[in-house]
Amino acid sequence: MNKSKYNYTYIGKQYGYLTILGFSHVDKSGLTHVICECICGKIIKPRLVLLEGSIQQKSCGCRNPIYKKHGYSTTKLYRIWKGLTHRCESPNNESYKNYGGKGIIACKEWSEDFLTFRFQMRKKYLNAKRKYKGEVISIERLNNNKGYYYDNCTFIPRRFQNRNKRNVYPCKATNRKTGKEVYGKNQAELARKINLSKSTIRTAIISKSKLKEWIIRPLLKNPQ
Repeated sequence: MNKSKYNYTYIGKQYGYLTILGFSHVDKSGLTHVICECICGKIIKPRLVLLEGSIQQKSCGCRNPIYKKHGYSTTKLYRIWKGLTHRCESPNNESYKNYGGKGIIACKEWSEDFLTFRFQMRKKYLNAKRKYKGEVISIERLNNNKGYYYDNCTFIPRRFQNRNKRNVYPCKATNRKTGKEVYGKNQAELARKINLSKSTIRTAIISKSKLKEWIIRPLLKNPQ
């Protein structure tokens, strides 16, 4: 296929996991090469005929089964993706009952493929990192009644996200023997006051497990 058969209408077309960004060159055989971005972020310049042929080139090679690793498993974005998919899909995850257990799911594209998640959300993530430089960034759903998908997700600092999480709710501990009540504005404060770990307090609230000395209850507001 020569250059004359390539025109601007090809820009933005998707072939498998490749998106055409523009024209590259015509090789010695007279075949047109185009500039493509793969879903993994890599830029390649394949022959256009290979994209449109009966046996299509669908990626830069990262989708080939022989590639067992995508190279991003140590990144923060991968950990965010793994965390949200586990919350939505794994009954063994401690947060599952508040996500998957309540019908909150990740869209199929994200659930099945980290690279799709990275391709769609990396720009939002980098923008948030620049805006909130030095802070811990987490993914946030704009509508908490809906699941994880591109239009419903953004990235914000952990300090903002925590305002909506039950681990910052006020809570109360009642001593089983004396009846003494101790209040905390959050789990961490209550843990310090009654000399227990935060994880113990959190487990007692989420699983409603019984502690030997204390009865732990979350509160809608702190009466103090």
